[in-house]
Amino acid sequence: MTSQERSASYLTSFQVSAAALTSRLDPKQESWSPTEISLELAKLKRGLIEAAEFLPRYDQRKLESEIKDLEATFDARKAVSAPKSRFSFKKASPRTPSPSTPPPPPPPPAVLQPPSTSSRSPNDISISHLSNQVVNLPPLPSSSTSSGFGLDLENLTRCIVDLRPLSTDSRTSLTALHAKNLKECLVLAPLVGGSVMLSGCDGCLIVLGGWQFRMHSSHGTDIFLYTSSDSSTPIIESCSDIKFGPYILEHDQNITGELVAPQVS
Repeated sequence: MTSQERSASYLTSFQVSAAALTSRLDPKQESWSPTEISLELAKLKRGLIEAAEFLPRYDQRKLESEIKDLEATFDARKAVSAPKSRFSFKKASPRTPSPSTPPPPPPPPAVLQPPSTSSRSPNDISISHLSNQVVNLPPLPSSSTSSGFGLDLENLTRCIVDLRPLSTDSRTSLTALHAKNLKECLVLAPLVGGSVMLSGCDGCLIVLGGWQFRMHSSHGTDIFLYTSSDSSTPIIESCSDIKFGPYILEHDQNITGELVAPQVS
């Protein structure tokens, strides 16, 4: 089994386990076992460590973040479920009068930064919280063009996102593309060397291609998708009114393939 096949298999297994833990941590679940969930979280973390040898670094960081979110939810659930201490009356000790002191000054107002394109790490780019704009890739550090980079698109509304190289001589080394909460957006992306994950996309038109494609919780969106015969089967979950067509952008990568029928669940 190749590293890409192992990566795809592990990502699917991880998402299934994470979804099961999320369901068990739901406050509506009255009966739950903190010990069992703690063991499952430890197993999930241990599996991620073992998968580091074949899992792309960008996907590792995404899964680490998901585990931290699960741990935070677990801690909050434990705090709510912890038995409350028994109430008892205590004899109040006499208070000695103290000189009145002026109240502390109010904290200074928080300075809100306008949402914009930002770099989360030398090799990862995030574009988020924009509306009614034409968006291109920001200038990339040399490490990104040589070793590749991951891209997050999040909370974009009525934007045109053009991720194609600016000239025929320049190439992007996009290794992963994750898009979340896009509303009425047009996305034009080059072929991605790794995983493509779409979530919460409504009324969008997206042109992309990748070795692994996964989409969930999206509606009324058109996807023009390129996958080769060596790619893993595209997976679509909890979506409605999704239309597919073949990849329509020019590309010069040395790959051949055809549109693979998505697996809808």
